[in-house]
Amino acid sequence: GDFGPTALLDTVRSVERLGMRAVGAGPGLGRALAPQVVERLGLRVAFVGFSNILPLEFAAAPGRPGVAWATPEAVEEAVRAARREADIVVATFHWGIEKAPYETAEQAELARIAAGAGAQLVIGAHPHVLQPLRRTGSALVAYSLGNFVFGAQSPETAATGVLVTDLSAEGVTAARWRPGEISGGRPVLATGRPKRLPVGDADAMAVGLTLGG
Repeated sequence: GDFGPTALLDTVRSVERLGMRAVGAGPGLGRALAPQVVERLGLRVAFVGFSNILPLEFAAAPGRPGVAWATPEAVEEAVRAARREADIVVATFHWGIEKAPYETAEQAELARIAAGAGAQLVIGAHPHVLQPLRRTGSALVAYSLGNFVFGAQSPETAATGVLVTDLSAEGVTAARWRPGEISGGRPVLATGRPKRLPVGDADAMAVGLTLGG
């Protein structure tokens, strides 16, 4: 959106030309909200993406390129539609406040809506720092995984990592965190085994898990 609709559509085409699936944006509202379904080992996983970072001119409309705007109604409808096509729904969000270490009430509400509509995994970006990992209903919510391939300018924005989740038709059954640090615009991941996260521990998840090294 920063470079206009032509650049946005060029990004979507470039992603798809490389064999990946673009979600949350497109030449019109229908494509921006449409789920992308991937089947692996007999499990159908649908991905949907949303943004609520201004300006509003970035929002897709019928016949107008843009991103899927994260209104409560759009999130609920798109996640429910994705759930009808797949065993698992992963909802991604561009949301939150830059450099804030915790989620906002609006992030929490959108996560609650997505979980209630059938999302089992919610992944957020935009704050540029790591935010807590929590359970919302039956969904695992990573409010922000920070930066990854990015020119980090401070220690907090250089903290990064990879969240690895085990999925089944029941949802996220396990998760691991492999921490890292951005150096020269590239993530350098820690060696060794990823840290197993207690995502099945109700008490730990109620407090929220802090991601980091």
